[in-house]
Amino acid sequence: MTPSQLEHLKLIDAHLERLLAIAEKRTPGKWVAGATIIGNGVDTTVCEMPSREKDSLAWHDNIHFIASCAGNAEAGWRATRATIDWLFTMQKHGGSREIPRLSGLAEDILTAFPLELIQKP
Repeated sequence: MTPSQLEHLKLIDAHLERLLAIAEKRTPGKWVAGATIIGNGVDTTVCEMPSREKDSLAWHDNIHFIASCAGNAEAGWRATRATIDWLFTMQKHGGSREIPRLSGLAEDILTAFPLELIQKP
């Protein structure tokens, strides 16, 4: 892997670490669509969604999407971080020369998380 690829992987790992820290603050357990969301008195925009009146179908679909992501996205983030850790371990011990698939695996992760997607601290 090139130095720029290694740096990109470090940025992805840090990005996923921040996302998991945010996820730790969510209501635990399995989320289901259709639950009523009651504000806690803090005026915070979590995400932009179409107005319920303007496009009820899109609003409904977004609620189902958000509920389906809880837990599943976090599992994917943990698995990606574990893979990045493994890639760094293999790189450190010279395994990247012995296992050609390593560069392909790194490329898959780099492609999935372009720099534009990564939130900076």
